[in-house]
Amino acid sequence: MNSTKFRNMAVALRTEKELLDVQLSVASIARSAVDVRKDYLEEARQFVSQVGIDTQQSISTQIEDLVTLVLQGVYGDTYSFVAEHSIKNNRPNIAFRVKKNDIVFNPKTEMGGGILDLVGFGLRMALWSFLSDPSRVMILDEPFRFVGSPESGLVPKISEMLNTLHEITGIQFIIVTHNSVLAEGADKYFTVHQDVHGVSSAVSSDYTGETARTG
Repeated sequence: MNSTKFRNMAVALRTEKELLDVQLSVASIARSAVDVRKDYLEEARQFVSQVGIDTQQSISTQIEDLVTLVLQGVYGDTYSFVAEHSIKNNRPNIAFRVKKNDIVFNPKTEMGGGILDLVGFGLRMALWSFLSDPSRVMILDEPFRFVGSPESGLVPKISEMLNTLHEITGIQFIIVTHNSVLAEGADKYFTVHQDVHGVSSAVSSDYTGETARTG
C-alpha cells in the first residue's frame, strides 16, 4: 500500500473518529438536558404539590374553626373538628376527623348521628362562607334530627349556636321542623294547623309571646 493511500485512510479514520466524538458529545449534552428537564419537572411537581398542601391547610383551618364552633356550641369544649392532610398518588388528600377529649374519631364510622348532623351543617356553613356572593338566607329542612329529643336539653343549645352564627355572619336561618323546642328558640315562628276539612292555617309567634293568625 503506497504512502498516499495510507495517509488518505488515516485521514478518513480520524475524520470518522472526530465525527463520532461529536455525535457522542451531542448525545451526552442531550442526555444531560433530559436529566435537567426531569429535575425541573420533579421540582415543579413538588412545588405544585406543596402549593396544593398550603392552600388546603389555609382553607381547612377556616373549616376547622367553623365546624368546631358548631360542635362546641352544642356538645361543649371537649369536642373539636380537625383536618388530616396527606399525599396520595402524588396528590394532596384531606380527611375530616372529630376529636373528643384529644381522642381522634372518624365521624362517619365511629360516632353517632347527632355528631354527623352538626358536622354536616358546619361543612355547609363553611361552603357558604367561601362563596363570592353568598345569600344571606339559608333554609334548613328538619335539621338536627339526631342531635337529641326536645327533652334532651341539647336543642336549646342548638338555638343558641344558630343565634351565634347569625351574629357572626349575618345569615338568616329559615327552619322547617317538627321540634317545638327548636321552633320556640327562633325570633319568630309559625305553627301550622290542619282542620278536619284539610284546610291549613298558621299561627305566628315571636319571642315576646305575641301571636297572630294567618289564613
